[in-house]
Amino acid sequence: MAASWVGQGPRSKAETVPVERTAYGFEQKARWAHPDRQHEEVIEIDSPFATFVASGTMTFTFLLLGDKNAGKSTFLNAFVYPHETAFLEINSALPMLSSTFRNTRFLQGTEAVPMDEIPFLDTDLGRTSFLVTREDFLFFLDENKLLETVTLTDATRYVVIQLLEIGGDHLTDLMSSSPHVSAIELVGKSRRLLRTAKAGTYFVNAAVLFRRGADGWGVDADQLRALYDRLAFLADAMALPFRLLV
Repeated sequence: MAASWVGQGPRSKAETVPVERTAYGFEQKARWAHPDRQHEEVIEIDSPFATFVASGTMTFTFLLLGDKNAGKSTFLNAFVYPHETAFLEINSALPMLSSTFRNTRFLQGTEAVPMDEIPFLDTDLGRTSFLVTREDFLFFLDENKLLETVTLTDATRYVVIQLLEIGGDHLTDLMSSSPHVSAIELVGKSRRLLRTAKAGTYFVNAAVLFRRGADGWGVDADQLRALYDRLAFLADAMALPFRLLV
């Protein structure tokens, strides 16, 4: 069950993303809803690959990739955790009616929870989705000089923004010719997702890319080579034309 609250008092971040065991591994879910603006709910999803189908709702999807422990899950969770400055900044720029966060790890045959950095699982796939009104979305586009880049249908009353994360370990599986057995089916779906993506953002873990040595700070050659290999893989895996912001 997803942790859910509407206008509740402060809670620790760990309390809001409890880990649950599932048939395919582990997952974390959380949900936030505006106490005064619940005109319509974000549709609940059972699969990280699910799509939104709702009358009067238009969906825009953005892809997040990157190194392990680079802050992708923290970024996604910021849309549902109202007790930090990041949430207030997001909600002031684009007022949300409701938002959901889901973090999944496809790992079978183990009792140990895969969690390098508390409180988030080591992500295979993650998703945050949030619902906004047509008026607020168009105002946001106009304020950021993006109005000409998007066309809404006349029937569109609400807009769903979904942010899909491919975790660092899962990206390694995508690059491998022999992925972990529990991820084989998932790898095929994720590769198809990459082929249909038009744009994405790559998060770099600067804490491992840069190292302090005897002569001061420098770039870790092994990490730089691994970063190059990942970006080269994505350049081949994503269909042209595509944009990848690093």
